[in-house]
Amino acid sequence: MNESRLYDALARPLTRRDALKRSAVGVAGLTVGGSLLAACGSDSSSSSSSTTASGGGSSTAATSVSQLTEYNSFGGDTFANAISYLAVDQGIFAEEGIDLKTDWIEGTVKAVQSMVGGGSGLAWGDPFGQLTAVAAGFPLKSVFQTWVGGGYGQWVLKGSPITAFTAAQIRGKKVGITEPDGGEVPFIKIAATKAGLKEGTDYEIVVTGSSPPEIADALESGRIDVMGMSVLDVENLRNVGVETTEITPSYLNDFPGHSYFTTPEQVEENEDVLQRFLRARAKGLVWLHANPLGAAAIGIKYAPASAEGLSTKEVAGFLERLWLEGNEMYFEKSNSAYHQIGLQSPERWDEYQKVLIEANVASESGTPLKEPLDVNEIVDNSMVAFANEFDYAEIEKEAKAYGTKYDPKKKKD
Repeated sequence: MNESRLYDALARPLTRRDALKRSAVGVAGLTVGGSLLAACGSDSSSSSSSTTASGGGSSTAATSVSQLTEYNSFGGDTFANAISYLAVDQGIFAEEGIDLKTDWIEGTVKAVQSMVGGGSGLAWGDPFGQLTAVAAGFPLKSVFQTWVGGGYGQWVLKGSPITAFTAAQIRGKKVGITEPDGGEVPFIKIAATKAGLKEGTDYEIVVTGSSPPEIADALESGRIDVMGMSVLDVENLRNVGVETTEITPSYLNDFPGHSYFTTPEQVEENEDVLQRFLRARAKGLVWLHANPLGAAAIGIKYAPASAEGLSTKEVAGFLERLWLEGNEMYFEKSNSAYHQIGLQSPERWDEYQKVLIEANVASESGTPLKEPLDVNEIVDNSMVAFANEFDYAEIEKEAKAYGTKYDPKKKKD
């Protein structure tokens, strides 16, 4: 494949930044009295699909089938949603008695709107959006973590004299962002605030654009010294031959990432259905962990347009960065979270909200958090034990046996 086509292909798939950028800072709608509820159900840009499980899978199927709606902030079909696709393809949802209906929406704000506006099921979004919603008077329960870390950080070109995001090394430098409301922005502001740096006085933010060639040009030309971006932006750059070195402060990688959330009413009224969905989701992560190439093949099978121009190996690399790097604790025997997929840390949520308050993080039109919330009223780990009641070894065996059956170069099955 020629270089220009690879640039185009890498720019097309929905990246982690695309999925998160609106929800990471675009929370203004939650802070205007009545506006959020007034907007519920009126989003013409959302779409939905109903998925029916087929294919492989083992174990005894559930005795009854329940429909569940997931408000997915990816915004549309993308191979990044491979965990759900493989759970459909391999019969995991069927095994749990779940008929999954996916409403594709964009960002945590719209996901919150769906839930507090009377929606049933659960939604997927970032902790900042959830905290802001609760602060605005809309109770939510975060019931299942999908990764640790916000997925964003700071990188420099390989060989750069900058080796850490410290006051001494960042003062006087130019820090790149993809766009003003990019999800990387709050992480830059948090890191700068913690280092005692003030934007405009001690460092300058420069908008580079979001495509790999734009970011690469800004770094290689010296127009910026540091780039704030998502882990998938880093993967995009690597795939076009640009190597970078991460200088993200380690504490940023400990913050809570995207999670599944719902309303207190849903937890009380539909606990069994929610638990079965989350168990299917946990099984899907185990399957992906055991066979990233197979998961990539299934992701391509279900969302071929999003992977146009990419090999199965390249897609697998995206999935590993997206879903596995922030979930390794669930597979490490020495970790207290071993085999407790979805387990959240209220302490990390509390630390996260405190630095958001300290850094006064908000979108240009949004309102930042002013006072700490009781995160124990938000973080709900009560469904985690049920979600992990399955044979990990059996799922791993099935995943490895699958191999990479689907060939994306051939006509879709």
